Amino acid sequence: MFAAQRIGLLLLGMANLQGGRGAFHKDLSRAAASFSGPLAICVARGPRQDRLDQGPLHIVVPINGAEVARRAAELAIAVARDSAASIVVLYVSNARSSRLAGNRRSRKRLDRFEQAILNDVVELAERHDTKIKTTVQADIAPADAILAETEPGGHTLVILGVNRRPGDELFFGDTAAAVLDRSAVRVIFLSD
Repeated sequence: MFAAQRIGLLLLGMANLQGGRGAFHKDLSRAAASFSGPLAICVARGPRQDRLDQGPLHIVVPINGAEVARRAAELAIAVARDSAASIVVLYVSNARSSRLAGNRRSRKRLDRFEQAILNDVVELAERHDTKIKTTVQADIAPADAILAETEPGGHTLVILGVNRRPGDELFFGDTAAAVLDRSAVRVIFLSD
């Protein structure tokens, strides 16, 4: 379908986007399967799903050190810069496992790793004259942390960097499936 064209990003959205539990509709899966490049799937939800002119967006972007998560942060920064949106960058730490192991050196290494990831995104935002807030959640499943962050803060959009998983249906993993199933706000899944 797209083989003869050179497309940098395929943006997909449908009225009936969701199929079964945590899965995308078969038509969307088919369209995504015919394109091997970067993909963005937009899920319109929440009170502002039909109108974008009701004030600025409030974006949550989870990061974890993966390149696709950094690209999601780049997209959030570009959207915020052009629309006066606010951004919360969320890092979910598995801090409990290091503490339970009793390995202080492992915990310090993890702290430096977390801080380096957050610093990278802060520097990226500063280069683009965009302000962001950062937060770290520990000892919680990533999907639960993402969903919890959208509830109290009045956030209106989650931009989630994901990787396609092998199979006939379009699937981005358990975290993305949980966010797709349970999010009450807009979500953009950004995949390489």
